Amino acid sequence: MNRWIELAAVVDAWRLLPRLFCLAYIYLTMTVTQWFMALPDPTSQQASLVTIVVGGAVGFFTAYTTTGKKK
Repeated sequence: MNRWIELAAVVDAWRLLPRLFCLAYIYLTMTVTQWFMALPDPTSQQASLVTIVVGGAVGFFTAYTTTGKKK
């Protein structure tokens, strides 16, 4: 049982889950942006989707950088 607590402490200290979510969101943003740039004639709905995904990255990364342990 002690090993699980140590593992949890390491995951928390290194902030592994938020970093994995950051990597996943970066991948999502890149994929959506490349998809949009490859469209021959994008519609306003498709442009709105890209705007929401890219704009959401700002909020996500702001939340990531402002949370965590304070030194």
